[in-house]
Amino acid sequence: MKAHFFLAVPLMKSVKKSLYEWTQSVEQRFPFQRWVHQEDYHLTLVFLGEVTSEQVMLLQEKLKLLPFSPFMITINRIGTFGKQENPRVFWAGIKESEELYRLREYVYKVCQEATFQLEKRPFSPHVTIARKWKGESNYLPLMEKDTLDNLNSSFIVKDIVLYQTHMDRLPKYEVIQNFPLMK
Repeated sequence: MKAHFFLAVPLMKSVKKSLYEWTQSVEQRFPFQRWVHQEDYHLTLVFLGEVTSEQVMLLQEKLKLLPFSPFMITINRIGTFGKQENPRVFWAGIKESEELYRLREYVYKVCQEATFQLEKRPFSPHVTIARKWKGESNYLPLMEKDTLDNLNSSFIVKDIVLYQTHMDRLPKYEVIQNFPLMK
């Protein structure tokens, strides 16, 4: 099995715990096949796929001093990707953040310079919380009216992380390196 890597914003432990507790409270109303392990919650900036050791070294060099100040982001809504009636991904969305988009643009450009072949889809910041709808009836977007107001969902982005995926274990994502925001 080939290893895949990605760069992401890690969530603070308190936010992971709060999001996990929320998912436990709504799991019966949102019947998805696979719920993401609490320790695997993150906000993907760039999916890298397979990488060479040379690419990792180049990333480590280019990302060691991220020219950004820490900034606050907030998880504020839920939604899905895929067919409306049978979604493949259930997610928690991030409140619009200009700083997050600038950070993602910078990281994306660095990855292109390091010769990664990157997805061209528009950036849609989210935390995946479950996959594959298995409900007996169709998924209804009205279900998304659920509120995340009581969620401890704001946190300061202080770094980004290079993760490696391990499909054969839980949690699936291993931290390879942290890159602090240093401005």
